[in-house]
Amino acid sequence: MHARVLMVWAFILLGLTLALFTAASAWADTGPIGQWGGTTMAVAVQGNYAYLGVGPRLVALDITDPTAPKVVGRTGILPGVVQDIVVVDTYAYVADGKGGLLVIDVSDPTGPVQIGCCKTDLFALEVDVSGRYAYLADSPEEGGGGLRVIDISDPTNPRAVGFYKIPFWTEGVDVVGSRAYVVEGDGLLILDVSKPARPRRLGTCTTPGYSRGVAVMGAYAYVADGPSGLRVIDVSDPKRPHEVGAYDMEVPYAWQVTLTDDYAYVAFSMLGLHILDVSDPTNPTMISSYFGLDGASAVMPDVYTAAVQGSYVYLVDRVNGLTILDVSIPEAAQAVSSYRSSGDVWDVAVAGSHAYITADTSLLRVVDVSDPTGPRALGSWPVLDETGRRMRIAGNRVYIAAGTYGLSIVDASDPTGPAELANWLATGEAYDVAVAEDYAYLACYDKGLEIVDVSDPFDLSAVGRLALPGYANGIAVASSHAFLANHDQGLYIVDVSVPESPQQQGFFEEKSALDVVVNGDYAYLAAGADGLIVVDVSHPSRPRRVSALDTPGYAQAVAIQGDRVYVADGRSGVMVIDVSDPTRPRKVTSYRTPGNAQGVATSGSYVYVADGDGGLVVLKGL
Repeated sequence: MHARVLMVWAFILLGLTLALFTAASAWADTGPIGQWGGTTMAVAVQGNYAYLGVGPRLVALDITDPTAPKVVGRTGILPGVVQDIVVVDTYAYVADGKGGLLVIDVSDPTGPVQIGCCKTDLFALEVDVSGRYAYLADSPEEGGGGLRVIDISDPTNPRAVGFYKIPFWTEGVDVVGSRAYVVEGDGLLILDVSKPARPRRLGTCTTPGYSRGVAVMGAYAYVADGPSGLRVIDVSDPKRPHEVGAYDMEVPYAWQVTLTDDYAYVAFSMLGLHILDVSDPTNPTMISSYFGLDGASAVMPDVYTAAVQGSYVYLVDRVNGLTILDVSIPEAAQAVSSYRSSGDVWDVAVAGSHAYITADTSLLRVVDVSDPTGPRALGSWPVLDETGRRMRIAGNRVYIAAGTYGLSIVDASDPTGPAELANWLATGEAYDVAVAEDYAYLACYDKGLEIVDVSDPFDLSAVGRLALPGYANGIAVASSHAFLANHDQGLYIVDVSVPESPQQQGFFEEKSALDVVVNGDYAYLAAGADGLIVVDVSHPSRPRRVSALDTPGYAQAVAIQGDRVYVADGRSGVMVIDVSDPTRPRKVTSYRTPGNAQGVATSGSYVYVADGDGGLVVLKGL
C-alpha cells in the first residue's frame, strides 16, 4: 500500500512538473524577438559619445564630429521605454518606465549591455545619481508614487533601500549634496537624504502650473512648470523655499530645464527650445530660441529635454529624435546635424516580408521583417499635417485612415519608395478603414460611416454616407455588412449591400467600444477598460452578447488568427485569448510589451505590435 501511494504521488509530481515546464516554455516563447523605432525621450553626453533613448533601447552615437553623429552601438530590447539617462564613469543609469532602474555597462560604447536591474512596482520617470546611490522618480501611471533611493555600489545588483511616498505624480529629481529636489505635479519638494534609507521632508514651494522637471544651481532651483513656463525658486533656506522669478509665455508646455553657467535651456514642446539668460535669477530673459523644425523633418516638434556639452546642445524631440545645435553664440543657435526616429507607432499591418506602420513621423513606413529579429526600415511616405491612424492592405496598395487628412491610398509596390496615389478628404476625421472589392469604408469619428468608390484611385468619389451617434473608432466589413465600433455608444451593424444606400440594421450597446474584428457569426470588440466583448451577430438585426473577458489594461485594438484573438491592451501589452468556444473565451498567455500597445497584426507564427512609444515590436509563439 505504501509503495502504491508513493507511486501515485510520483505520477502527480511528474504531471505537475511537466505542466509547469510546458507553461514556462509557452511563456518563454512570448518574448520579444525584434523591435524597431520608438519615441526619443532622453539623452546623456559623455566625452565623444551621446547616449540616446530610442523606444526600449539605449543607442550610442559617436559625436567626435557633432556635425556628423554616427551610431556605433545599441542595447538589446529593454523591458520598458527609456525615460531618462545619467552616465557616470562606465555606467549608464536608466529610468526605464515599467522596467524600473537599469544599469548599462557602456565601457565599450559599441556594445552597451545591461548588467543590473532594480525592478519597481511603479513607473520609473527620472533618475539622478550621487555617490553610491541612485534617486528614482517613481510613479504609478494613475499618479502618486514617490522618490526611491537605490544602492548602486554593486552595479550588477542595485537594491532599493529607501522610499519617500508622495501623493502626486512624481516627475523629476535633482540631487545636490544631501538634498533631493523633487517635482511632484503641484510644485517643488525638498528632501533631506543624508540618511538615504529614511528621506525626510524639509520644505515645499507650490507652483502655479504642473511641475515636470527641475535643475538646481547655487541657491536656486529652476522648475519646468508645464503650462506656467519656468519658475525660479530660492532654496537657500530649504525649509522656506519661495519663488523669486519666472519666465512664463502663458502657452504650454515646459517639459524640462538644463543649466550651464548663466544659461537655462528650456524644452517647450511645440515651441521648441528657449535659451534664457539667468545671470539674474529674478529676471530670466530669452535670448534665442530654436523651433525644432529643419530640412530633415516637417513634423510638428515635441521638444522634451536637452543635454549640453561645450558649445553644443543635444536636443531631444519626442517625435523627431535628436538634433544637435551649435550654441557657441547663444543668441544664434543653429542646427548642425540630427538623428531621426519614428516617434509613436500607431498601427501595423503585415503582408509577406513587410510590415507597414503608421507613426508620428510618417503617414506610412515600410519595414523589412524578413528577419523578424532585426526589423529594418525601407521607405516611407510623409504627410505634413496629420498622423496615419489605422490602415488596410489590398494588393500593392495601402489604405490609410489619416484623421483630418482623410483617406490616403499609397502605392507600396516599391517598398523602398512608397508614394501616394490619391487622397480623399472625408466629411469627418478618418479613424479606421476597411476595404472590400471596389469600396473603402471609413469610420469617420463623429460623422459615422462614409463609403468611397476606390475602383479608380485617380477618380475617387463618395457613394454613401450614414450618420451615427457616438465616435466611430473601428470598422470591419463582412457579408455585406459594416460593423462600426463607436465609442460612447457601441457596435453598429450597417447593411452595405447597396453601397449607395447604407442602412442601419442592428445595434449592440457597449460604450467603451474602440475596435472590432468579425469572424463567422461573431464580432470581437476591444472595449477599453471592459476588455474583450464577444457578440453573436448571426442575426445582424439582433446582435447579442455571449461572453466577455476582462483584460488587465485598456483594450485598444483586436486581431484574430484561427481560434485565437490578440488584444492590444495598452500599457499591459498583448493578451492572447482562445475563442475556439466563443461563449467561453480563455486567456492563453500575455506579453507586457515595453511601450503602449495600440495596434496588433498577425502573420504566420509572428505577432506584430504597434507599441506606441515602444515602436514596432515583434513577438513569437503567442
